[in-house]
Amino acid sequence: MFGNLSAFVNGNMFLGLFGNDLFVRLSGEDQLELLKMKGASVLEPMKGKPMKDYIMLPRAWRNQPEPSTNGSPDP
Repeated sequence: MFGNLSAFVNGNMFLGLFGNDLFVRLSGEDQLELLKMKGASVLEPMKGKPMKDYIMLPRAWRNQPEPSTNGSPDP
């Protein structure tokens, strides 16, 4: 999509690259939570044309990933 890589499940895109940035498709609740984080934004492939349900991940996450706190066991 957009001349970059993207991933699909059952024909539905759930993540992709837009330039050097990674975007993901999220539920409304998860979108609101992620958008509270510095650097996250709505995917807008053309200025003024946001894509519903897709959020750009903060660029800082590429270089400084934080450990998961979702309750899964440590490796």
